[in-house]
Amino acid sequence: QTEYAWLVDLWKKVTNRHSGLVLIQGEAGVGKTRLVEEFGRYAAIQGGRILQGRCYEFSGPLPYQPIAAALQTQITQIETQRLSLDEDWGIELAQLLPEIRLQWGNQSPSLPGNQGADRYRLFEAVAQFLRALAAKQPVLFFLDDLHWADVDTLDLLGYLVRRLATTPVLM
Repeated sequence: QTEYAWLVDLWKKVTNRHSGLVLIQGEAGVGKTRLVEEFGRYAAIQGGRILQGRCYEFSGPLPYQPIAAALQTQITQIETQRLSLDEDWGIELAQLLPEIRLQWGNQSPSLPGNQGADRYRLFEAVAQFLRALAAKQPVLFFLDDLHWADVDTLDLLGYLVRRLATTPVLM
């Protein structure tokens, strides 16, 4: 109850144009996921948009998989063009979400490795997408079992925390 109340207070700040990062740790089976799911229901009732991805122990070297999974739930927002997302960012975003390639003429490059400029464009495209979503309603971006995340996913998450500092997104 204490942690839930703390999350509710934090959500109230997020809805006033703040962002936040919460890391929840504890023994397996103690109720971490349940806590966030219950809080997610509260956030949804309060008008929030919920994005959820999961990291897996045996997913291998599949970079950005949990973030892509969370964003895939929002593809209909892109397809119906209810978001104001610049075409260049949409093309970059298609690296993670191949389903949207047709919308921008199948122009997207392949998923970048560690090349600086390519990686930056992908990271910024994800940030712009989340910013566009959050312009409509506050976002709860939940990545479960983050301890299993690959290095690239953690790098992208770190970028998003810094880049979305004044955006109503709670990660």
